[in-house]
Amino acid sequence: KIGRRGSVNLWITVPGIQGHVAYPHRADNPIPKLARVVDTLEALHLDDGNDSFQSSNLEVTAVETSSKATNVIPGFARAQLNIRFNNLHRGADLVELVRRTAEQAAPGATVEAKISGEAFLTPAGPIYEIVSAAIAAETGEPPILSTHGGTSDGRFLISLCPVVDFGLPNATMH
Repeated sequence: KIGRRGSVNLWITVPGIQGHVAYPHRADNPIPKLARVVDTLEALHLDDGNDSFQSSNLEVTAVETSSKATNVIPGFARAQLNIRFNNLHRGADLVELVRRTAEQAAPGATVEAKISGEAFLTPAGPIYEIVSAAIAAETGEPPILSTHGGTSDGRFLISLCPVVDFGLPNATMH
């Protein structure tokens, strides 16, 4: 890997007013509002990728409410999502995009975010040849220089030195 995508985790909370389903006029159901947020986010086209990176992707990873009862309108609804992004984006800009989208689709929605790494790309140079030659000498196969997959600990080193990840194939990850 000669670079990696960035990653941002987000939690969107839509407030409501809890109430019994028999008295919906006394409640405010946050679930349809959260559904609009999720639908709007799913419709976003982040990019088409570039010569170095695959397209960025936004994935909803969990949805929850404050109620597990079948006859209670919940007081809030929350969606959890992750965006894996290429070097066409910065984490903070994506957080702001999600924040604006959530607020427009469900006024009062809040967004919490944790950027776990920015995208990075190691510039072409001697490190490519040195590592490629070593891999080919040991395996008999030339490596494929790629940025596919998620982020890596290389994000902590890229500001200090060129970074190349070499290890297990992605198919054996989680």
